[in-house]
Amino acid sequence: MSLLGFVVAAGIGAAAVKVVERAQAANPDSKPTVDDYIKETKAFAEEVGEKAAVKAQEVAPEATEKAKEALKSAKEAAPEVKEKAKEAAKEAVKAAKETLKK
Repeated sequence: MSLLGFVVAAGIGAAAVKVVERAQAANPDSKPTVDDYIKETKAFAEEVGEKAAVKAQEVAPEATEKAKEALKSAKEAAPEVKEKAKEAAKEAVKAAKETLKK
């Protein structure tokens, strides 16, 4: 199993335990039914989704700024990279011509 698979499996297991605990807490006097588990699974998934959305909104401005900076750096470096590529191509053509002369 890959590390990612292990992490996903652990996360699913932790979520399942949480759902069982919530279903039992919602029905302390009786055994939870399948409907109780479904209801708690849905509620838990909604909470996790809401937390993920909030975190994404918190991180989005920083990620956007980093992407802008990376794009700016790439644009600034492009002329130099283009020139180096031209020089390398010229050297490769020159070496190929010399090889063919032999």
